[in-house]
Amino acid sequence: MSAPKSGPQSPFPGPRPYEAGERDRFHGRAGERRDLAALVVANRLTVLYGPTGAGKTSLLAAGLVPELERAGFMVMPIARPGGLLPPGTNPIHLRNVYSANVLMHWHHGDLDGVVKHTITSYLEAMQDPRPERPLALIIDQFEDLFATHTTQWEQREAFLRELVECLAKPERGVEERPVRVCLAIREEQLAELERYAPLLPDLLRVRFRLDPLRRPAAIEVMTHAAGGMFSQPDAEKLATDLGHRRVRTFGKLALVPSEFIEPMQLQLACDEKWRRGGRSGAMAKPRDPDEALVRYLDAGIARARAGWGAEAKIRRFIGDKLLTPEGERSAVIRGKRHTGGLNNKLVDRLEQERIVRAEERLGTRWYELAHDRLLEPMRLSNATWFEASAAAAAPAASRCCCCCSSASAWPAGSARSGPSTATRASRARSPGSRSSSPTPAAPARRSSSRWPRPRAPTRSSACGPRRAASTSTSSASPTTSRPPAA
Repeated sequence: MSAPKSGPQSPFPGPRPYEAGERDRFHGRAGERRDLAALVVANRLTVLYGPTGAGKTSLLAAGLVPELERAGFMVMPIARPGGLLPPGTNPIHLRNVYSANVLMHWHHGDLDGVVKHTITSYLEAMQDPRPERPLALIIDQFEDLFATHTTQWEQREAFLRELVECLAKPERGVEERPVRVCLAIREEQLAELERYAPLLPDLLRVRFRLDPLRRPAAIEVMTHAAGGMFSQPDAEKLATDLGHRRVRTFGKLALVPSEFIEPMQLQLACDEKWRRGGRSGAMAKPRDPDEALVRYLDAGIARARAGWGAEAKIRRFIGDKLLTPEGERSAVIRGKRHTGGLNNKLVDRLEQERIVRAEERLGTRWYELAHDRLLEPMRLSNATWFEASAAAAAPAASRCCCCCSSASAWPAGSARSGPSTATRASRARSPGSRSSSPTPAAPARRSSSRWPRPRAPTRSSACGPRRAASTSTSSASPTTSRPPAA
């Protein structure tokens, strides 16, 4: 979803979080922004937690940082304890890999300039023209402390002790200036942090839970951020469409009303509407909530494959290695030149497009889909693309000569037979659909992939030399294992 070539830019960030420079376009979180800032100002350590995709990163960058700056704080750049170290860096040689990651965010990614520092020593050596100002440290994605660099697990306690050292005195910290710390963590990882509660006495009691957007907040986002493009009825209608979730009841998927609207889903839908309709253009009718995510994935894959022409390989990599048959996320280890059969350069492009994300575990680099919310849209996108490719390949093969017309038909019940792409896509989105996922019909038993391959069938001898059969004789591909638990 690249920016339009002309005209005003979309006020909606799409799949990425809001940034500090977009604070004027950050709507729908006024209460959360105010309440979180009040907690951070009044307490030495505050824990922000919530489900994946609730918008914690956006609230920190476009909400909390401006509020603290208005309160007179010097706010350090938002940091992470994990992430990926510079290529060639051996974490074994670092004093503390988690501290090094945090300090690199503060020191413009320069590892050499921070490798000998603790958090406290770095802050004490930092030049500040107004040293009397209180200091705010914000550490996002704190779950990285437990999910990355797991071979250095013994350094976690030392890292937490460095944070405690900044907050050692009740009201005075580094260089006799007040210090406040805000940690943001996924709700499912909160129990991991609680294991270290003895190191942080009375410091983990202040917590702030962030929920996804409720309907009034979602309507505010649309009506305020778009500068009048969304009328109140338009915003209410889209909020209704997005405020549903799929649940399984009696073996069937059904769309039911939900209390919350996912911020990423809202931003993608609004961004797409902006690009399709513009400020004065006719607004497209609301569709299935997953459609904006499907189009986002399609566009990202198209950009990733540019110059390679390997879309089928990319989609089979995602379908076979990053999705399980049950519709869950799986993961695959990065190889020397290829990962799960896909060239590493293409894997890197998928990471740049934020379709996959990387984590380091047990000294290896694992890849998985960037977000749980992309599971169902990715399956639908793959099903539609492979069926359309098969439908386009079949007529071309049948035109080779009259004697091939019958032989070129795909076997009944194969992955290439069945309803049209549009019909299958609509069935996959239908609340009453029998299938739990919009995958194509099951491929031939001997196929090594769960996804059909858009190749022409074998010609008969009357048409010339017989080609090798395209159906693989290998056994079903082994199930890709999940990364070891941190």
